[in-house]
Amino acid sequence: MFSKKKVLLLVAALILAIGVVVAIQYGVFADPEEAAAEVKIIPMTEALDRIGKGEKVVLLDVRTPEEHAVGHLPGSLLLPVDTADVFGPQVENLIPDKNATVFVYCRSGRRSQNAAGIMARMGYRAVYNIGGMNDVSR
Repeated sequence: MFSKKKVLLLVAALILAIGVVVAIQYGVFADPEEAAAEVKIIPMTEALDRIGKGEKVVLLDVRTPEEHAVGHLPGSLLLPVDTADVFGPQVENLIPDKNATVFVYCRSGRRSQNAAGIMARMGYRAVYNIGGMNDVSR
């Protein structure tokens, strides 16, 4: 029979393997340059102009709940991108239509680039990184 130590090691290895598979599926190990090539980038001002003209978009804030509480774009949905293996399944539940136009933003544009890249690799076809809240005040 297996010793308790061997069983624990086997369980730990299995959990690690599942984590790696999920991370690969949602692009955690993808080349950042490749992800950047898949993501369309538009300035925050252009995004706000398009929204102001009535274009139907989903605004996705990928900052923390604390950052969102301090200030956010009206009508935006909050889904922190801190953990890619959680973000992927949650974004599919929050935005099931992969043809929807999605404007992704954060504070500076870095997390929104990461989130938009994950979404592009998941099959979302109209994902735009619109930068960060820092761009709103400029």
